[in-house]
Amino acid sequence: MTQTPDTAPGPYYVSVIRPEKPSDPRLLAGPSATHAEALANVDEATRLAQSLDPRAAFYAFGTVRTKPECNKLGILNELGRMRQ
Repeated sequence: MTQTPDTAPGPYYVSVIRPEKPSDPRLLAGPSATHAEALANVDEATRLAQSLDPRAAFYAFGTVRTKPECNKLGILNELGRMRQ
């Protein structure tokens, strides 16, 4: 199923939620200027996360838009595993 990208201004991130901490989502990859860019990064970010942590097979991956002033790098970007 293809998701229609949100057109609201970003920044957007690939997000991850661990089942043991569902109320603690994390910014996995990003920021991306558009939702379409973040959606395009979900598969790669998921693959990279699973290669780094075998438990990631049980994690939920998606996208999230943050407040415009958020300029934090995603975890994989901080590790140098993904380009911004």
